[in-house]
Amino acid sequence: MSMGDPKVEPLRTPTCFKDMFAQNGFWSSCGYDGLSFVFDVPLEAVRSLAEEQKHALMCLLGRLADGGDKALENQMGELETLTARERFTQLVKLSVRFSA
Repeated sequence: MSMGDPKVEPLRTPTCFKDMFAQNGFWSSCGYDGLSFVFDVPLEAVRSLAEEQKHALMCLLGRLADGGDKALENQMGELETLTARERFTQLVKLSVRFSA
């Protein structure tokens, strides 16, 4: 599942994020590095984040999995047309509100 061209691939839905968030085996085997797969961003970018920022991205994923936040879902939809680096920058900005 990729956040590529929305004309070719369907946009991700809360169900997609919920399925990824619920996969305990996936998270226990790859930890926060799995965020690079989930959000389709470079692994080195995720690894460069402070632990608090990685946790905030995990909380963002949890919020997307819960659904119901249409504004956040719309913001995520807008990110799907960006390059991986641009998307990563915007994801970090979006996740600030989930920082502890």
